[in-house]
Amino acid sequence: QTATTEHAACTKFRKGDGWKNEYKLYCTHCFTEILINTKQCPRCNFSKLITRKERRQILQERVDRLKEEYQSKEARRQRWETYRKLHAKHRYNLTNYEEWELWEDEMDWNDYMESNYIPDDNVAAKSMAADMQQRAEKRLLKMRAAVKEKNEGNKYLKEKNYAAAIQHYSAAIEHRRDYKALYTNRALAYMKLGQYDKCIDDCCIVIDMIEYVDEHEKKSDIIFKAYLRRANAHQLLGNLSEAKSDVVKALE
Repeated sequence: QTATTEHAACTKFRKGDGWKNEYKLYCTHCFTEILINTKQCPRCNFSKLITRKERRQILQERVDRLKEEYQSKEARRQRWETYRKLHAKHRYNLTNYEEWELWEDEMDWNDYMESNYIPDDNVAAKSMAADMQQRAEKRLLKMRAAVKEKNEGNKYLKEKNYAAAIQHYSAAIEHRRDYKALYTNRALAYMKLGQYDKCIDDCCIVIDMIEYVDEHEKKSDIIFKAYLRRANAHQLLGNLSEAKSDVVKALE
């Protein structure tokens, strides 16, 4: 009787990701391909079933988004490498891309590692997802360490202990070199100590990262702050033409 029951079940449903096989409906609750027309999943009684076309569309959209994000990362890597070659003489631009994870995650890569989230037989997509997940986990740990150091730096900045603030901002940058606020904060501390050239250098890093790599931030508060702080430093150095130019750029 058990064998008969199992055979009957097999004619109604089977486990699967819903990509390759033929079936009528799909249950996203228990990841089951349903071979008959029904209002409820014969396996778990879930009622919100979708068609094969809908399930394949969901899987395809996930794969497409994964590829788009991966390609975006590679394109940004190439932009950064090109920028480094063009600005090789600048001491603050001699860091390779692997130390500058210049992209942020808008996706939960853990989802992509789950079975049935994307087609299980898509080896290339699984490999891309694994790579992105590993990088995301490393960035998260580094960001936590950077934020901790940044908060310490902010505390010392408020206390007007600028040397200590610089020390903590520099430590934070070692964890996350793409965290632009660290540079503008450190630039302010340098300016307070009268180290205007170093202030300008930090502002240049932020402006250059946005100009050559993160163009979507060209109208952001962070680049506005970088231009104004660089303008202040130029003014204090007597470089009035450069200061005026930066103010104009900040207001554009």
